[in-house]
This record gives sequence, C-alpha cells and structure tokens, in this order.
Amino acid sequence: MSFLIKISIIIKVFLIGLIYCNDSKSIIYKQYQHPIRYTKIDRHSLSIVEYKNESIKNLTKRLTNNTKNDFEKARAIYRWVTKNIAYDVNSYFRNTIDFEMVQPENVLKSKLSVCSGYANLFNEMASSVGLESEVISGYAKGYGFEPGDKIGESNHAWNAVKINKNWYLVDCTWGSGSIGLDKKFNKSYVDFYFLTPPEHLIYSHFPDNSRWQLMENKISKANFSGLPYIKPRFFTNRFDFIGTPKMEYEIGNDFKIEYRIDPQIKIMSQLISNDGVEQEGSTYIVRLGSRVTILVRPPSSGDYKLNLFSEDDSNKGKYNSCVQHLIKTNENYLGGDGFVKLWYDYIDLYGIKFDRPQNFKYTVNKDLTLDYDVSPNTQVLFTLKNKKSGESIEGGLFVKRTGRSTQLSLRPRKPGTYSLNMFAKKHSQEKYDGCAEYVIIVPEDYEKNNGFVKLWDENVKKYKISFKNIHNYNYTVNENIRLEYFFPGDLVFAAKLSDSGGNEYPSNVFFQKSDYGSSLSISSPNINEFNLIVFAKEKSQKTKYQSIAQYKINGSKESNPFPLQFSAYGELKAHLFEPMEGNLFSGKVYNFSLEVSGISELSLIQNGKWTNFMKNGNSYIIKDLKLNSGAIQIAAKNKNSNKYTTILEYKVL
Repeated sequence: MSFLIKISIIIKVFLIGLIYCNDSKSIIYKQYQHPIRYTKIDRHSLSIVEYKNESIKNLTKRLTNNTKNDFEKARAIYRWVTKNIAYDVNSYFRNTIDFEMVQPENVLKSKLSVCSGYANLFNEMASSVGLESEVISGYAKGYGFEPGDKIGESNHAWNAVKINKNWYLVDCTWGSGSIGLDKKFNKSYVDFYFLTPPEHLIYSHFPDNSRWQLMENKISKANFSGLPYIKPRFFTNRFDFIGTPKMEYEIGNDFKIEYRIDPQIKIMSQLISNDGVEQEGSTYIVRLGSRVTILVRPPSSGDYKLNLFSEDDSNKGKYNSCVQHLIKTNENYLGGDGFVKLWYDYIDLYGIKFDRPQNFKYTVNKDLTLDYDVSPNTQVLFTLKNKKSGESIEGGLFVKRTGRSTQLSLRPRKPGTYSLNMFAKKHSQEKYDGCAEYVIIVPEDYEKNNGFVKLWDENVKKYKISFKNIHNYNYTVNENIRLEYFFPGDLVFAAKLSDSGGNEYPSNVFFQKSDYGSSLSISSPNINEFNLIVFAKEKSQKTKYQSIAQYKINGSKESNPFPLQFSAYGELKAHLFEPMEGNLFSGKVYNFSLEVSGISELSLIQNGKWTNFMKNGNSYIIKDLKLNSGAIQIAAKNKNSNKYTTILEYKVL
C-alpha cells in the first residue's frame, strides 16, 4: 500500500525530461559490466508489435525468450517500452493524470502514459522475468527546465535494475522521445538512458532517496542544483570539464570556460538573453588540441544562457545541445563589442585562422585593419553593406594577400551602421560560403574620405598584382595623376574611362612600362564624374582582358589628353618619355623619345611622310622636329617581318 501511495504523490507533479538526441548506436561504458552489443536483442524487441490482450508476463517472456543473460533481458524490455509507449502530453499539460492510468496493465493497453507509467511498466516487466527492479522518484531537469531554475519537489520517476549483484539506472521515459516547443511528443529513441552511469545521470536526475545516486560520494540537493544543465551528447561525445563544473557564473568582465573535447568533433557556442534572443558575436571558441576555451562577452548587463553544441554524427551540419550554463553579469559589468561571429565549419574547411579574437562591433574613426591567416588555396571575398538599406558600399574595402597573410583594410565613405562579411571558397568551387560577420559603426563626426579601389580579387590574385600604396576609390584630377601596378609575370594592361552616358575617353588614360610593372596616367577630359576600369591579361595568351580594378574619377577641368595608345604599345613594353601630350601644335618644334623592345625600326608618319627614329639599343629618338597640321602615327617594325604596326597616335592642331 505504501508503494501505491508513493506513486499517487508522484503523479501529481509530473515533469517529463526529454532530451533531444537521436543516437541509435549502443553506448558502451568501459567502467560498467555490460560490454554487449544489443543489435539482435533490439531487432527482436522491435519485431514484436502484436500483443493484444496478452498479459505482461507472457509478453515479456516472448521478448526475452532468446536472451542469454540479465543484461539482455533488461535491454529487451527497455527497447520495447521506449518503442511502443508514447508520452501522454494531453494528460500532462491538462493535469488530468490519475492513479489508474499509470498502472502497468493500463499503460500496456493504452500505449500512453507519463513517467511513472513508464517506470511502473518497466518494473513489472522486469519482475515478471526474475529481474530485481525498483521505481525511483526524484527531481529531474527536464521539460521546461532552464539554467538557474530552482530545484523543487519530486517531478519524475525512473528505474533501477539489479544485474549480477550490481544496480544500474534506466529511464524509459527519457529514452522514448521528447516534447517539442509545440508541446507535442516527438518519438525519438535515446540509447543513453539504458544503464546510464550514475556519475552521468546525477547531472539531470536527483533521487529522493540518496541510496539511488549509486555513487560512493553522495551529493546534496544544493550541489545538484549547482551542476551544469547537461544533455546526453556531452557524455556520448566524451566531453569533459577542465576545472569544477558549475551551473551559474557571475562575471564582471570577459569570461572563459574550458572543456576537454576531441579535436575531430565540431562544436558551436551560443549566448541567449532572458527573452530568448541570440546575442550575436558574444562567444568565441579557441581550440588547442583537445583543450577548448569558450570566451564569453555579453553585450550588456543581465542574465544569459550559454549553450555549447556539437555536430550530429548522423546528420552533418546539424548541431545538438550538449551543455548549458547561466551567465550573470554583476553590477560592475560594462559590456563590450563582442567577438567576431564565425561559421566554424567553413573557417576550418577553408583553413582560416585568427591569431587573436577579433571584435564583433567596431566603431571606426579612421581606417580599420584586420589580419587573417588563410590557406593559399582559398579565395576570400569581403562585402560591406549598409545594415538599414542593404546597399553595397563600393570602395570601402581593400584586401592585400601575401602567402598565408591576408590583410583587410576598411575605410567607410560616410556615417552609418554597416555589415561586414567574409566569404571563402576553393578555386574549383563556384559559390562562396559565409565565414565571418562584423558590425561596423561609423559616427557622425567621421571624416569623409576617398575610399579604397574596388578590386576583382580573383583576377588580382591570378596575375599576382600588388600595389606599392593602397589605391583610393575616388580621385580628383586637375592635370593628371599616376597609379602604379606591380607584378612578376608578363602582363599587358588596358584601361577604359567613361562617363555616365557611356561616352569613352581613350586618350585620357595611358599605360606604360615602369620600373616594377606598369603605370597608369589619367588626365581629366572635362568637369564631370567618370568610371575607370583597369584590365589585364597575359601577353602570351590569346584571351580576353580580365577586370582588375575600378575607380571613380572626378574631373575638375579639361586637361590635355595623352597620345592615343594601340594594343601593340603594351605588348612591346614601350615607354614614352616625350611628348606626353596627345594634342600638339603646328609650327612648333618637338623632341620624340621612346624605349621599345623587340623591334628593328621605329618611324613617325605625318601626311604620308616617314621619319625614322635614331636608334641606340632600345632607345629611339627624333630631335627638333617641326610639325605641320594633321595626325601623327608612330609605327614599329617587327624584327621578324617587314610589317609595321601603329603603337601611338597624336593630333596636331
């Protein structure tokens, strides 16, 4: 009778603690005496679906008729109960549970029950085949529990079963599935709750009778309350704490918690506020071998839930909760700018490393520089967008790569709040994957600037082009300016200068060989805004020019253009010394001086008259030439033929 009274008390305050997990493999704990694979036993148990009007004793006998020991008997019963009995969520949430519905016979008949019904059925089935079993009542951190909740009175029931003179713990309720946020029962088998090690179960189950802790060193209810909120995957993945595990931490500044985790296991961390909102950029994972450090930096004072996840073995890309802690900030906490938000899977995949944690938020008063260590086989892409409008900001970023070193310089154009994202991909991939995210805050007093040149990073890397100085995005041209490009290969450059109406100005851009690469001179066609795109290709390849860089050119006045260049000028690695003006004047005397390689002759042609240049090595000179009106062409004769190719053209006014 006392047993029945005990059960009637238990069913008044039921709380099912159902953990989200779906591990179909048998968990073998070396410290316990059951190194048995239960594949055959499970298969047999799951095959028994017809049992209408059959007694518990007869059903259990059928379940266990091919078992060889008591471990297998207990396993057959556990697997059958977790498969065939569902949690009665309607009765639980309506608080309509009565004594009769949790009796073993009624549970078997209805296939529905709550925790005491599961425990009573397991107990009856075990006893019917000679297994000594007990129903345990106590408190469990189950459905609805949150870190920081007070530990109340008994709300759960589970079992202990005696095998080979040792007691083992079993929870059929938590092994059968879970209640979702929609308050519906999700059937999802959990192997962990069969013969669960007491040192593991004590994190979630606290028996009323301390005997059933089954541990040499018993813990108090207060100590139980202070243990972290742990899920089965924490133990099945062999996670461990470094230091004393705690549920709650009070912090006054940056905080860290450490675990020991297999380097092969992928993990994620998350900080959630009291109102259930994820605090982006508030956690950061540092891994050194098996040692894992979770850095925590809440955005402001308050209480937060810290969650650690691991990747699901059977569902790659899906993560399951492993452990939760309560983070409370004290009265001195000032908040911070958080940590960069990372997609760790892609960070690892593409070989991206950080020498130290970067912030999630940066307030920019001048240029910001971020450094990365990136695999040379990885292509990276950065974007800067206005968070409010979603508008992409041109000229706000500049990327410099040398070996594994990748440096990002950021220079927003105007005040506002921006989203900065990092993407990466392998050369063989078409699409980029997101790797990192930042928030950039630009105050109202931010000084206006000219931004950075917009680059086609893939092509810049392909041709190994570098810059002596970081180029701006905006340039104001009075007379002319010059930009330098450095590269190790044999490249040919071209440039297109156009206005908003699509009109092009080929004589206002001039590329030629410089000491370490090529220089681009730009003059102002008129008072207007222009778009400038720079192209390059390998000289030996008969391919199209590839886009390299884009600029915005502001013309302040009309200036003298350059001579009109033809493609052969770049292919011959020519360098013009004088005259650099494209418009010359009739009746005036000019000197012409160039360096050109790979030719036999160089001639000036005006009005059908040919004038040969004087040659000295690769230098070609014409001195004191008086010009008449009409166009001037400069043509080069190839060493291997008698064919002339025009490389420059002047206008004589």
